Amino acid sequence: MVSHDGDVYDDHWHGRSVLSCMAGILPGYLQGTAPLADYALLRTEEVAYELVIEEDNWVAGAEVLDSLGADVLNTSLGYTTFDDPSHDHSYADMDGATSRMSIAAGIASRKGMIPVQSAGNSGSSAWHYIGAAADAIDILAVGAVGDQGQHAPFSSWGPSSDGRVKPDVMALGWGAVGLRVQGDSAGYLNGTSFSSPILAGLVACLWQLHPQRNSHDVMDAVRRSAHLWSAPNDSMGYGIPDFMQAHAWLTATSVENLERAVPLYAYPNPFAERVNLHAPGMKDGPARLQVLDASGRVALERNVFITGGSVRVNQLDGVPSGLWLFRLNADGVTRTVRALKP
Repeated sequence: MVSHDGDVYDDHWHGRSVLSCMAGILPGYLQGTAPLADYALLRTEEVAYELVIEEDNWVAGAEVLDSLGADVLNTSLGYTTFDDPSHDHSYADMDGATSRMSIAAGIASRKGMIPVQSAGNSGSSAWHYIGAAADAIDILAVGAVGDQGQHAPFSSWGPSSDGRVKPDVMALGWGAVGLRVQGDSAGYLNGTSFSSPILAGLVACLWQLHPQRNSHDVMDAVRRSAHLWSAPNDSMGYGIPDFMQAHAWLTATSVENLERAVPLYAYPNPFAERVNLHAPGMKDGPARLQVLDASGRVALERNVFITGGSVRVNQLDGVPSGLWLFRLNADGVTRTVRALKP
């Protein structure tokens, strides 16, 4: 999307090393996280400059990948400031709805792709926070940890400027293994540029194991499996995922298992502006609510509090007409019920 010469290998070492974290096989030295996947490679970054048009390049590249049927979209770059200061982003712009790249990443997510985005390497700089498009809504923004699970000093911090948990999850990016700059051997690499593809490859494998699940189910399972899921913070988000736990979650919440789940009732049904959810024997306390559309995409997610075995879900007047799935998770138990908005 930059030089239009059909050759992405001679332009810069960075993309080659990123690719090696997913596709590389060097026995005894390097094993990528998804070496047998199919890959489409797009270069959208002009290394010699930092221009806002590079965000447009990325949007165009994402459209190409969508047309090719790509499932997982790894992005190991991000934008905060530019050569022309009048184009600079501010932290306030990191709300998922301002940068054109972040808006497009959110669209890609809604279309059913899983955008996996490096959080950024500004943790020790004056900027400090995530950059575009790590602020995008309902993607996986990935920060970097070391081999002891410690937050890498350079890994960018959250939250998004509108208060969402960012980064979403963490992966090895402080001492990651991939092709060195010279491209002739494996070595250690530092940066969220490498934690992102490591996680993207794992996401691809997880989705291959559960092909009947949609992209939002998979992303939700990855977040839930992370070690800080119940207490996320601004440096590591939901933490380091455990993909075996994510696999177990997707298995346990399969359509077949949901049909056998404990009951949850919704009234009024059909609903207009609010719904009351009730489950016999449900304990009082905090819970997590998701509202999914008919295609399984998460349209609404919030923390709620159970009182008397019931939860009132308000402010649904903006929800479009259609069939909706209300999914309530409390005390490690997931309850679901369908309700119609005419």
